[in-house]
Amino acid sequence: MAAIAGLNPMDITAKKTDLESIYRRYEADVAEFKRGAFCKSGCAYCCTHYGTVDMTTLEGLHLQVPDDA
Repeated sequence: MAAIAGLNPMDITAKKTDLESIYRRYEADVAEFKRGAFCKSGCAYCCTHYGTVDMTTLEGLHLQVPDDA
């Protein structure tokens, strides 16, 4: 796989910025559905009881490591 000129594939800051952009787009796209959802922030029963919750390493780092670290 050829590298894109000027792009560092290990640039975590750029990857976290992209991930945050994806999250913002997701939140905008699902806002209408979330208004009618039974679950609220902090509830994970259906997500963990009836299915699986997966995340990428980048998502784990995003949750674990503060931006100013």
